[in-house]
Amino acid sequence: MTLGKCLEALRWNQHHRHSRRLVPYRESKLTRLLQNYLNGKGTARMIVNINTCGGSFDETMHVLKFSALAKQVTTAPIAARVNTGLAALRIEAQRDKNAAAVATLESTNESLLERVAELQQQLLETEMRFGELEAQIREEVSAEMAEQLVEIEQSYQVSAAFGVSKAQAKGVGAGRVKLHDHFRTKSTPFSFSLKMLLL
Repeated sequence: MTLGKCLEALRWNQHHRHSRRLVPYRESKLTRLLQNYLNGKGTARMIVNINTCGGSFDETMHVLKFSALAKQVTTAPIAARVNTGLAALRIEAQRDKNAAAVATLESTNESLLERVAELQQQLLETEMRFGELEAQIREEVSAEMAEQLVEIEQSYQVSAAFGVSKAQAKGVGAGRVKLHDHFRTKSTPFSFSLKMLLL
């Protein structure tokens, strides 16, 4: 009988938790219907009928053995899960928390973008100011160099005229005259060595 096999497997699994047997619920429609009750998801009651007639002794013994076996099988009830709504409340709270965090991050991002724009504007203004300052310095250096060149040219002309007049005063003829005149001026720190050939 399949129900007896299932009860025997259940009793074995209760006493041998490390070596469980497979309960053959699928071998019979009755055991398939009683599977949830035998697993502890419901309450099962068994009524045993016996006959005192001597002719049904074998059947009575079989029924008593079966009832004794069924009495030894105990199933722990499985608590049913009740939806109390706590999971939905937790999910909603987490969603609100995430929304608040996202709003905070967005406001922080906007403030950072504004700060970056301000710093870029300051950098542009500083670069423009440095460019104007560089152009001004270049103009001043160019003007000073031009003044120094003019002074050098004037000094050269004066020294050249002085060297020619000195050579003529010595009475040098039609040959070649070499002049070496070293001079320093107050405006320039340069020294020049002049070589002139007079024909």
